[in-house]
Amino acid sequence: MTFTERAASVVKAGFGAASHLRSARIFHPDGALFTGTLRLSDAASPAAAALGAPGSWPVTVRASKALGTPGEWADIHGIAVRVNHDVGLVDLLFATVGSRVPFVLAPSRGWGTQPYSTLLPYQTDKHHVVLRLDAAEPDRATAGDLDSIRSAVATGPLLFVVSERTILGSWRPIGQLALEERTEAQVAFDPVVNQHPRLAYPDALARFRSWAYSGSRQGRDADTGDVVTTAGRDSGGA
Repeated sequence: MTFTERAASVVKAGFGAASHLRSARIFHPDGALFTGTLRLSDAASPAAAALGAPGSWPVTVRASKALGTPGEWADIHGIAVRVNHDVGLVDLLFATVGSRVPFVLAPSRGWGTQPYSTLLPYQTDKHHVVLRLDAAEPDRATAGDLDSIRSAVATGPLLFVVSERTILGSWRPIGQLALEERTEAQVAFDPVVNQHPRLAYPDALARFRSWAYSGSRQGRDADTGDVVTTAGRDSGGA
């Protein structure tokens, strides 16, 4: 067995055991789902250009708490975005980070009180970039429970500014994400299976994340039918 095969086995086994014990996703076990729109306007942005900006695409969004803490307790909040792109499905995953330390996960007490980041860099043709979400109206959905964000969307679209940062650059706004309507559709996101060919993880990060997602699915006997994307990609999902 090669080193890579041993590493894959260890990661899958660890995530599988944790998922089995919890009988759910290890992280972000419960969520609220919405349909909406991703609009990218800055064609000079490496990430936006990779997706074909300027343009807009329908999305499915899952808002969730990483540890699943009850009610309004603080937690690391997550926003998973599935873009229905012309090349297939593209999954982008964001989690709350520190306002002053944007590359460190941080708990939040509300859906609009902390920025969200992809944390891991994406590789484009010429750059490595990190994506970020900031609530356009931070006074909405200020509580951190799922009912709060459902209620906010029920009164009108919940908007987030999409920003990008290259490794040596600063944050720049490149578009907007809108959560528009609640949906009951169940979606299993996989940011490795569902990558855009011009906006993808470096190989080492992609392999580790793929092993973790695979182990988590196996541990809870997940149905992967809602993850399959376009021809030529493997199915998966978390």
